[in-house]
Amino acid sequence: MLIFTLCLAVNLSAQTEKDSLYIDLNFKSISKVAFTDYLLKDVKRVTNEKESDSTFFKKRGLTFIEYCDQICESGLKEDETGKELWIAGSFDLGALSISFSKDRTYLLVCSSYDGSDYDNYYDFRADINIYKVTNNKGLKGIQPYLIFQTKDYSIEDIVWVNKNTLAIKIYTEDRTGNGENLKFKYLKTSFK
Repeated sequence: MLIFTLCLAVNLSAQTEKDSLYIDLNFKSISKVAFTDYLLKDVKRVTNEKESDSTFFKKRGLTFIEYCDQICESGLKEDETGKELWIAGSFDLGALSISFSKDRTYLLVCSSYDGSDYDNYYDFRADINIYKVTNNKGLKGIQPYLIFQTKDYSIEDIVWVNKNTLAIKIYTEDRTGNGENLKFKYLKTSFK
């Protein structure tokens, strides 16, 4: 009985710790022009990087890994121990975006399901997971920081505005047919 109680306490403690990561990001409306400007600045940043993301991971003893067989997953593998951290989003297609903040102190993993039938398969339509990146080697250097999930909309695109601000492009209606004539809305949020 004592062992069961200890295992239950440890399991509940781990769940409570993960629950504390869930937050509401409080997005505010922005213009299409502002969103496009953020995208253009982000592309310029990526093309001017002195160090690629794979080199950044390699210096920390990590390798980026991907696996797709009906469900796509992405993750990081610790070179020294072989331990893996699967960071891909919550949907079968895997991550919509995996990217660093401008100063590489955060790693973003975003996924989304764009069908109106999401509730037949999932509890939400989109999620954003942020990991804190530290100077520690291996997986100790990538720590869960926050989780945001929504049933209200699906995300088409996401971009870093600065080290703690994100902008997203969302569908204003359900995506149907061949995707022509889709309407979008643009939002921005910051986190601490």
